[in-house]
Amino acid sequence: MEEEKKVSIPLVIGGVAIVVVVAAGGIFISLNQNQSANIATGRQLESITNNSNTTSNNTANMMGDSPTMMSNSYKDGTYTSSGSYVSPAGNESVDVSITVANDTVTGVTVTPKATDSESQRYQSKFAFGISSLVVGKKISALNVSKVNGSSLTSTGFNAALAKIRTQAQS
Repeated sequence: MEEEKKVSIPLVIGGVAIVVVVAAGGIFISLNQNQSANIATGRQLESITNNSNTTSNNTANMMGDSPTMMSNSYKDGTYTSSGSYVSPAGNESVDVSITVANDTVTGVTVTPKATDSESQRYQSKFAFGISSLVVGKKISALNVSKVNGSSLTSTGFNAALAKIRTQAQS
């Protein structure tokens, strides 16, 4: 008679756990690599988008001409406008002030004008976080969608920005 081998249940569970941990680690590494690739691709796309938004005068500069030879599309200065949007509480507006130098945003101030308390809260969060997203960017390339969880305020910001671009055009 052959002797039966008994398999320990804790040993089987331990083996399965090891397989699961190794598989999960492989998936985690794969996801991190994909995320890194997506971030790099996003940066490349942002660079391409920024380059494609430059004027034909700026194209010469990208080909190696001196920066002093390029002409600006926007006059340097500080421009202010108001933009409105519709929130669940009704119509709201926001005041926007943008300083431009060499077609680049060098400063921004958003002044909340909401009448509803929740809209006021979102506008304040938006105003607090907008500077880090737009300062240093070309004014022609700006299109804000969401800042610090506030997505509706960006509609008012973008409306004001469109008016500011018109004011600042050379």
